[in-house]
Amino acid sequence: MAQFSRSLALLALGGTLLPFLVSCSSTKASQCQELMTAIARGSEAVNALDADRAQEMQSLAEQLDDTTTRLKKLPLNDPQLREFREQAIAVSQGFSEIFHETGKALELANQVRPTREGLKTLNDTQTRLKGAIASLENNTKTANRLVAEVNRYCGANLP
Repeated sequence: MAQFSRSLALLALGGTLLPFLVSCSSTKASQCQELMTAIARGSEAVNALDADRAQEMQSLAEQLDDTTTRLKKLPLNDPQLREFREQAIAVSQGFSEIFHETGKALELANQVRPTREGLKTLNDTQTRLKGAIASLENNTKTANRLVAEVNRYCGANLP
């Protein structure tokens, strides 16, 4: 579970970069700001996540589903920002799927009885969680790359 928590910390780090996104021209600036705001909403819940609770995983997944819906409805005229939005939607959906799966696995692990079947279930759950950690790490890298690209495009001057 410690590795999962570290992976979540990586995700949270990517989420903390979002408020630093700054833009340049007025139309581009307002569109950048709208996109960044929509993305940031999805990262807010991640920062407060208790990674050991199945209910929190499911709640976070639902919040990310809401973020995905907001991103899909975001009106953007700039073609590059529309591409960034599509990438952000894919990232948000990816995180949502990961947290739905993790929540289900934790819920299952919490219901296991000390039997031979229970041990098999725990082993299966551990395999699912390892897969979720790998997916989380990959999706976090994608999210961080996207943040950097949006920063670059929108003219952010970060140290």
